Amino acid sequence: MQACLTLGDVLIPRKTLLSDILLVLGASLFMALMARIALPLPFSPVPVTGQTFAVLLVGAVLGSRLGTLGVLAYIAEGAAGMPVFAGGGGFAYLLGPTGGRPAEASPGYGCVAACVEGPSQGELSRFSASVHFPQ
Repeated sequence: MQACLTLGDVLIPRKTLLSDILLVLGASLFMALMARIALPLPFSPVPVTGQTFAVLLVGAVLGSRLGTLGVLAYIAEGAAGMPVFAGGGGFAYLLGPTGGRPAEASPGYGCVAACVEGPSQGELSRFSASVHFPQ
Protein backbone atom coordinates (compact mmCIF):
# COMPACT_ATOMS: atom_id res chain seq x y z
CA MET A 1 0.00 0.00 0.00
CA GLN A 2 1.43 3.34 -1.04
CA ALA A 3 1.38 6.16 1.51
CA CYS A 4 -0.61 9.23 0.51
CA LEU A 5 0.97 12.63 0.69
CA THR A 6 -0.72 15.57 2.37
CA LEU A 7 -0.14 19.17 1.33
CA GLY A 8 2.15 19.54 4.34
CA ASP A 9 4.27 16.63 3.06
CA VAL A 10 4.56 18.27 -0.35
CA LEU A 11 5.47 21.71 1.02
CA ILE A 12 8.07 20.29 3.43
CA PRO A 13 9.42 17.12 1.80
CA ARG A 14 12.22 16.47 4.31
CA LYS A 15 10.44 16.11 7.61
CA THR A 16 12.28 16.45 10.89
CA LEU A 17 11.06 16.63 14.46
CA LEU A 18 11.59 20.40 14.41
CA SER A 19 9.53 20.84 11.23
CA ASP A 20 6.73 18.72 12.70
CA ILE A 21 6.72 20.81 15.89
CA LEU A 22 6.64 24.03 13.86
CA LEU A 23 3.76 22.74 11.73
CA VAL A 24 1.76 21.79 14.84
CA LEU A 25 2.39 25.16 16.50
CA GLY A 26 1.62 26.97 13.25
CA ALA A 27 -1.68 25.09 12.96
CA SER A 28 -2.54 26.04 16.53
CA LEU A 29 -1.71 29.68 15.86
CA PHE A 30 -3.78 29.66 12.66
CA MET A 31 -6.81 28.27 14.53
CA ALA A 32 -6.39 30.89 17.27
CA LEU A 33 -6.24 33.72 14.73
CA MET A 34 -9.26 32.42 12.82
CA ALA A 35 -11.25 32.12 16.07
CA ARG A 36 -10.82 35.88 16.46
CA ILE A 37 -12.90 36.40 13.31
CA ALA A 38 -16.30 36.27 14.96
CA LEU A 39 -19.78 37.33 13.93
CA PRO A 40 -22.00 37.61 17.01
CA LEU A 41 -25.54 36.35 16.65
CA PRO A 42 -28.23 38.32 18.51
CA PHE A 43 -30.22 35.19 19.34
CA SER A 44 -27.35 32.99 20.57
CA PRO A 45 -24.35 33.25 22.91
CA VAL A 46 -22.33 31.26 20.36
CA PRO A 47 -20.82 33.42 17.59
CA VAL A 48 -20.05 32.25 14.06
CA THR A 49 -16.24 32.09 13.86
CA GLY A 50 -13.52 31.17 11.41
CA GLN A 51 -12.38 28.44 13.79
CA THR A 52 -14.40 25.71 12.08
CA PHE A 53 -12.88 26.59 8.71
CA ALA A 54 -9.42 26.59 10.28
CA VAL A 55 -9.88 23.17 11.88
CA LEU A 56 -11.04 21.64 8.59
CA LEU A 57 -8.21 23.29 6.65
CA VAL A 58 -5.64 22.02 9.15
CA GLY A 59 -7.04 18.50 8.68
CA ALA A 60 -6.74 18.81 4.91
CA VAL A 61 -3.23 20.27 4.94
CA LEU A 62 -1.56 18.30 7.72
CA GLY A 63 -3.50 15.04 7.73
CA SER A 64 -4.67 13.13 10.76
CA ARG A 65 -1.46 12.75 12.77
CA LEU A 66 -0.09 16.30 12.77
CA GLY A 67 -3.54 17.84 12.45
CA THR A 68 -4.73 16.07 15.60
CA LEU A 69 -1.68 17.29 17.47
CA GLY A 70 -2.40 20.83 16.25
CA VAL A 71 -6.03 20.69 17.44
CA LEU A 72 -4.96 19.21 20.79
CA ALA A 73 -2.34 21.94 21.21
CA TYR A 74 -5.00 24.57 20.44
CA ILE A 75 -7.40 23.13 23.04
CA ALA A 76 -4.59 22.76 25.61
CA GLU A 77 -3.52 26.37 25.07
CA GLY A 78 -7.09 27.54 25.62
CA ALA A 79 -7.56 25.34 28.70
CA ALA A 80 -4.33 26.73 30.13
CA GLY A 81 -5.79 30.23 29.98
CA MET A 82 -4.34 31.61 26.78
CA PRO A 83 -6.95 33.74 24.96
CA VAL A 84 -7.10 31.59 21.83
CA PHE A 85 -10.86 31.03 21.70
CA ALA A 86 -13.34 33.56 20.30
CA GLY A 87 -14.37 34.74 23.78
CA GLY A 88 -11.13 34.30 25.68
CA GLY A 89 -9.63 31.24 27.30
CA GLY A 90 -9.41 29.17 30.44
CA PHE A 91 -10.78 25.84 31.57
CA ALA A 92 -14.03 27.47 32.71
CA TYR A 93 -14.54 28.72 29.14
CA LEU A 94 -14.52 25.11 27.90
CA LEU A 95 -17.37 24.31 30.30
CA GLY A 96 -19.51 27.26 29.10
CA PRO A 97 -22.00 27.44 26.21
CA THR A 98 -19.30 27.95 23.57
CA GLY A 99 -16.88 25.40 25.01
CA GLY A 100 -18.08 22.61 22.76
CA ARG A 101 -16.89 24.35 19.61
CA PRO A 102 -13.45 22.68 19.48
CA ALA A 103 -14.94 19.26 20.22
CA GLU A 104 -17.81 19.50 17.75
CA ALA A 105 -15.46 20.23 14.86
CA SER A 106 -13.74 16.86 15.41
CA PRO A 107 -16.13 14.72 13.29
CA GLY A 108 -15.78 17.06 10.31
CA TYR A 109 -12.06 17.24 10.82
CA GLY A 110 -11.85 13.45 10.88
CA CYS A 111 -13.79 13.16 7.61
CA VAL A 112 -11.52 15.66 5.86
CA ALA A 113 -8.35 13.97 7.14
CA ALA A 114 -9.69 10.56 6.07
CA CYS A 115 -10.40 11.84 2.56
CA VAL A 116 -6.90 13.31 2.31
CA GLU A 117 -5.29 10.10 3.57
CA GLY A 118 -7.49 7.74 1.55
CA PRO A 119 -6.25 4.32 0.42
CA SER A 120 -4.99 5.67 -2.88
CA GLN A 121 -3.79 9.00 -4.17
CA GLY A 122 -6.75 9.21 -6.54
CA GLU A 123 -9.17 9.10 -3.61
CA LEU A 124 -8.96 12.83 -2.89
CA SER A 125 -9.33 13.75 -6.55
CA ARG A 126 -12.42 11.53 -6.84
CA PHE A 127 -13.83 13.10 -3.67
CA SER A 128 -13.06 16.61 -4.93
CA ALA A 129 -14.57 15.89 -8.34
CA SER A 130 -17.72 14.49 -6.76
CA VAL A 131 -18.13 17.63 -4.65
CA HIS A 132 -17.51 20.06 -7.48
CA PHE A 133 -19.13 18.12 -10.32
CA PRO A 134 -22.03 16.04 -8.99
CA GLN A 135 -23.67 13.67 -11.42
